[in-house]
Amino acid sequence: MRIVLAIVLRLVVVAVLWMDRDASSDPFAAVTAAARSDPPDVARPAATPAPPARTDGPSRTSPRLDVREQARALVEKGDFQGAYDLLTRAIAARPGDADIYNERGLVVLDERDYTGARRDFTEAVSIQPRHAAAWSNRSVTRRRLDDPQGALSDASRAIQLDPRFADAYSNRGLVLMELGRIDEARRDFQQALALVPGHPRFRINLGKVEVVARRWQEAEAILSSIDQSSPLALSGRPPRAIARVYLGRRADAEADCRALGASPIYEAFCLGVVHEHLGEMDRAREHIDRARTLASAPALFDIVEREFRVIGARRP
Repeated sequence: MRIVLAIVLRLVVVAVLWMDRDASSDPFAAVTAAARSDPPDVARPAATPAPPARTDGPSRTSPRLDVREQARALVEKGDFQGAYDLLTRAIAARPGDADIYNERGLVVLDERDYTGARRDFTEAVSIQPRHAAAWSNRSVTRRRLDDPQGALSDASRAIQLDPRFADAYSNRGLVLMELGRIDEARRDFQQALALVPGHPRFRINLGKVEVVARRWQEAEAILSSIDQSSPLALSGRPPRAIARVYLGRRADAEADCRALGASPIYEAFCLGVVHEHLGEMDRAREHIDRARTLASAPALFDIVEREFRVIGARRP
């Protein structure tokens, strides 16, 4: 049985990528700062009026701007509890403010509490049913909580409310990709890119879907077109590594994995998947076992495995 598929698929109740906390509350703390700067596919309302094609949520009024900007400043400093407490006090003062619930949901999401984040996004859409950002954000939590149909419904609702909301297309594309609906996923990623041309995260997602579709040349070309100076570029390395295996570029594939060296668990898992696709099962097991050892908590290994499962589990 294939290495990746042999790993038990478990519910992930603590996971979205790229923020740093201690291992007891954040099993993803080992991910590097550069990799973590790739945010989850969430929508934070913009501080200024949004451009025609949005990758954020609704604009805000000045009173809400202050408290939410303060919360974001605390998050940037790593003070997630401070941000959460600040927003909780704001909710107590303005319990009917959907934007503040949405913002607190993002803080909770950054802390890998998908259930808590879903609760806040649900409250936001209950208060303001046309809050496209909250619908899109709840889609992220439902996908991570293994509720793909719910995630699909929420992302579609966000698109219905705001047909130019690029993040919502990207979120729906991720759900469709996990459901194996590859052509539909490709169309959603292409639409996101049409709305925000060149956006690295959307381009990476399009590259991933081409890997899943086993369109190796297309995938490699898309993923190589990303500006490698962008901190988001690192998350495009693993899918490009798989594409390069099938293009006969073993050394380049391994180099893509080793570029993740600041995050040893990612590097090890990437190398394991590459050697698996090369048919070198003993070496694959060695790297996967090393990734498991490096994981500070079982849930961290589950998170990394999930990220690779979609792009690495369709070996021809």
